[in-house]
Amino acid sequence: MAIEPIGASGGPPDSADGDATLAGVAGQAAAVLRGARRPLVCGLGLASTEAIRIGLEIADRLGGVADWTAGPASYASAVAFQTVGGVAISYGEAAARCDLLVFWGCDPQPLPGFDRIRPADGDGGERYTVSVGVPQNEAGPPADEVLPLTPGASYEAIATLRALSSGLPLDPDAIHRVTGVPLDAWRGLQRRLASARYGVIVRGSGLSEEGPAAVAALTTYAQRLQAQARVAILSPPSEHNHGGAENVMAWQTGYPLAVDFGQGFPRYSPGEYTAAELLDRGECDAVLEVRRDVGSGQTSVEARRLDGTAGTGDAAERVALPVAPLREGGGTYYRADGAALPLPREPGLPAAAEVLGRIRDTLAAGAA
Repeated sequence: MAIEPIGASGGPPDSADGDATLAGVAGQAAAVLRGARRPLVCGLGLASTEAIRIGLEIADRLGGVADWTAGPASYASAVAFQTVGGVAISYGEAAARCDLLVFWGCDPQPLPGFDRIRPADGDGGERYTVSVGVPQNEAGPPADEVLPLTPGASYEAIATLRALSSGLPLDPDAIHRVTGVPLDAWRGLQRRLASARYGVIVRGSGLSEEGPAAVAALTTYAQRLQAQARVAILSPPSEHNHGGAENVMAWQTGYPLAVDFGQGFPRYSPGEYTAAELLDRGECDAVLEVRRDVGSGQTSVEARRLDGTAGTGDAAERVALPVAPLREGGGTYYRADGAALPLPREPGLPAAAEVLGRIRDTLAAGAA
């Protein structure tokens, strides 16, 4: 079963369910969930903070599984943060103070506030921009320096930077062969980071998709640099509410992702209960999922068996519940720099919180 926000393409889907009342369709969804052996609530990173809280209530009531991760990048970021912490900064502070921007695993792109605040504490200084790991996008702003990192070699590149910061000897030929970038270029980047008044590394999905170890390596390197300079890590702006989902799950269950309520209490196992893993193994016979766009067929979960049920190979029963997109449904969300911001409520489709709340209430009424 999928709960799917309508995207920019327009109104409700052209289907038999399109004319059904919210109460009627929510009742169908509740019936599917109530009869499931192992339901999964996922895609919560596309919902408001208020909707995420209700989604967790549903998973708890059903004894199901809840997870918000949308693939390897979001999973790696969450696990790395839990393992080694972070070096946080707001977009506003970065815009006001940084004189060095390093885009790692993403195209150079405008960040919130950078078009309104002068660089380097307003003293008229210039920001130096470095792009690591992604070819220069002709449509985006040009970087002052591009380091065309070999795909999948972020961990080795960060290890190189860390070795240079410690003054360890390195083999130039081996470094060039593994990372695709000359050692002198890495030496130059290390010098810039160590001497920056305020350096900011923008960590993109190209790095996060390499796994928790690569994300954790970048974080610990930035932490190490604090002895020489102020260097922080930012994520680029996103249309998701991954920060909100992680925070809500933590304060509701004690765990930031991948929580199983099957034993009557929350159990945590990110390598076992993440949505993609569960669906890939075909362990869930009902899926309550917030989707990006009902028309595109895109799912927020990267899995190969979205239509499979637990070991049967049969098609999973689905009920489409059109809801407003995240940025139009009201409530709150967490920006990529951790700031909690209000969302406007636009007229039109019901908000995800309203639809999920109706499903929750229908489940509760049926259990009474």
